[in-house]
Amino acid sequence: MDIAGHELRTPIQALFGNFELIEMDIPSLLQNPLEGKDDTNKEFESLVKDKSRLEQFTNRLISAYKNSHRLEKLVNNILDMSKIDNNRLKLNKES
Repeated sequence: MDIAGHELRTPIQALFGNFELIEMDIPSLLQNPLEGKDDTNKEFESLVKDKSRLEQFTNRLISAYKNSHRLEKLVNNILDMSKIDNNRLKLNKES
């Protein structure tokens, strides 16, 4: 179970880290998404004008996306293992 915990924590920590960095680029996006639309638009405009910051932002989004998929696969694998342990996994055999 220690390995499973570690495997789950790794993408979660990467997601949190990426979102913290994204929040630094566009603070109003995650802090007050409904009220701060004007601030968010200004922050996005500033980000788009700075190609280096925009590239870093894009890389963070890509990393968050990949880590969320990795986390989904891990959770699905754990759920499958649980079904195997409880003799509830159904296999569809095909030739």
